[in-house]
Amino acid sequence: MLPQAIDGTPCEIAVTYAHPNGESLAWTIHRVFLPRPRAEISGPGGVQATFDWRAAHDPVAGRMATVVLSNDVPDYDA
Repeated sequence: MLPQAIDGTPCEIAVTYAHPNGESLAWTIHRVFLPRPRAEISGPGGVQATFDWRAAHDPVAGRMATVVLSNDVPDYDA
């Protein structure tokens, strides 16, 4: 993600929360821009960076995000 933040290339981010009984809620944010990091990131081991990202409308997907709820409820219209 660091190279995308530096050159301003958008990326796609997916986050899923899953319950042990099989229920889940998944978000896919299709076009995310990451700010350039302000501090140099260096070190011999692992590196952690936090990004305050911004989402934008994705013209290919036709939306900003997709959210999928998976559970045992057959219909919410009733």
